[in-house]
Amino acid sequence: MSDEEAAPPPIPPFKDAVADRAKTTRAVVDLVLADVGADDEKSVRRADNLAIRKLSFSGEKKASGIQDGRYSFLWDALAPGLWGVLSEGANQIGKSTVLEVMLWALRGRTRSLKPEVRAWIDEVELEFTIGAEVYCVSFSDFDATPRGKLVMSVPGPVRTLDTFEGDEAFESLMSDLMMRRFALQPIPNVSHIGDEATLYVHAWTAYVASMFIEGSHPAILGDVTVGALWWRMLHLFVGMPYAAAHMALRNAITLGQAQRDNAIIARSAQQNYAAEIRRLEGELKRVETALKGISAEVVSSRELDDMTVESATLTREVTELQAKLASAQLGSSSLKTQKDEARAVVRRLSEGAASRRVFAGLSPVCCPRCASSFDVARTEVEEAEGRCAVCDRTTLGDDEAALQDAMATAKERVRELTDAEIEANGVFKALSAALADSEKHRAASAAKIRSMELRTKELRRRRELEDSGLKLNGALEQLRKLNAQTKARDKPDEERAKVLKAAEIIAEARMKAASAELFVELECEVVSIANRFGFRGLQGIAIRGNGITLTVSGIQSSYGKQTAGQRLRLRIALIIAMMRMAHRSGFGHHPGLLFIDSPGSEELSDADLVAMIHEIGEVTKETPNLQIFVASARGDLLGSAFDQKNLRVPDASGTIF
Repeated sequence: MSDEEAAPPPIPPFKDAVADRAKTTRAVVDLVLADVGADDEKSVRRADNLAIRKLSFSGEKKASGIQDGRYSFLWDALAPGLWGVLSEGANQIGKSTVLEVMLWALRGRTRSLKPEVRAWIDEVELEFTIGAEVYCVSFSDFDATPRGKLVMSVPGPVRTLDTFEGDEAFESLMSDLMMRRFALQPIPNVSHIGDEATLYVHAWTAYVASMFIEGSHPAILGDVTVGALWWRMLHLFVGMPYAAAHMALRNAITLGQAQRDNAIIARSAQQNYAAEIRRLEGELKRVETALKGISAEVVSSRELDDMTVESATLTREVTELQAKLASAQLGSSSLKTQKDEARAVVRRLSEGAASRRVFAGLSPVCCPRCASSFDVARTEVEEAEGRCAVCDRTTLGDDEAALQDAMATAKERVRELTDAEIEANGVFKALSAALADSEKHRAASAAKIRSMELRTKELRRRRELEDSGLKLNGALEQLRKLNAQTKARDKPDEERAKVLKAAEIIAEARMKAASAELFVELECEVVSIANRFGFRGLQGIAIRGNGITLTVSGIQSSYGKQTAGQRLRLRIALIIAMMRMAHRSGFGHHPGLLFIDSPGSEELSDADLVAMIHEIGEVTKETPNLQIFVASARGDLLGSAFDQKNLRVPDASGTIF
């Protein structure tokens, strides 16, 4: 059989195959696939790599604890290769900051730059190349607000591509440039929040995470473990045919299914809302009819409350008047008693004066008790000295004035008490009249309340109906709002769903057919590099979407079960393997830039750490499209792995900047 006869026939155009499988027209397929961003597969990008040429930043360090004041950092003449920022055991002197500032300028947003360190930075400038093109991004960062511009100098003329102010604008500008230049596709995903399903995308910030290795992350690529993001990025980085189309189709199908489910839920909810609204409207109509049947003369609750308050006030007034009347009556009785006593005093004084006058005119001749006669001398003494012949006391003539004074005082007292009694009687009569009037009003109020209370049954009925009406109106208002918020969903487009499903099946089949050989090459490259980095016993690796399987010393294992040091070796090996493949084939999407921060913290012995960094240096020399920056406090061990011109070490102050 000849080679021509053995060769399989060429596959038909993607959209034609989809139309044939979905039993529809090419025009329908064109519309559906264009809507979800899954056009015909295009050739992969030429492997232009990203390389940093110069970094400068300046500002003022404050309260750093080492050396405060103005500073200026410059690192130029950079190129592909292995570069290091090292210290001999010292931390927090700026090694990681240099890497973070590079990453900040490339991604448009800080990653893990500490706020207090960011506050020291006033100006940043990063010059970089993508293939033959030369760019420079420069910005100020006062008040944590980046303001700057992106300039392209090669090919000329030198021109400003865009300006930015703020984190979002900066991030958007750098994302647009990098996604376009590296032909990277946004990675769509579906988010479910409650009953709503929405589509969101991972863009440049997700891809750039694969360029920064800090420790042994659970994900072999990037820093996101959910949603198989690392697997999707890997397909795009290696230029897997139909990977982007398959991603877009898978998410469109997931989103479409979620939307169809939501539509069913929404229609059911709207039907339930409509039925409940009709029921409540009927109930409200019955309540309104019942209210109309109750007499308008029914006392309102406000009137009853006012009347109750008035009755209580009148009762209090009557009680107060009764107390005052009793007090007035008691006072009047007391005055009358005093007046009678004063009159008795006047009477006694008058009777005493009369008796005195009677007895004073008598001339006794004997003792009134024993009838012994008085002698003439005693009678003469009475006449001469004014002494009583009977009792031998001074005659009563001298008491006349005193008697008259007592009489006058007693009569004055009678007059005063008489006036007071008259006044008290007047107060008593006034209080009696006021009490009678208040009792009359209270009786009228009580009668009105009793009349109102006779109608309380109707009042309670009105109140119950009014309360029911308020509740029904509130419930109706809420249901109408919910009904309005429940968006009417269109009937699912079955033909669209059929086209998407057919396209996904074809894209997945073509991707898998193309991936077999590509992944075999990638897996062999990863094993080879990891062995060189010191992963002893690693014999094979199988990278699949549902996990990474390793063969270590003849035993099946997984990425997650490896030590921190072994996972670190695999993460670095995967990036370098992709770049070596891109260098050989001339195609690929990974930028070829890698940052490794503090590799010595991942359970590596000194010998293994030195060996790994030396080997990274050798691999970098073999891979001209690769640029790696390493920050480590193990400079005493690792310094020999770097060309001395490729190193930045602390200055005389003990800091990097």
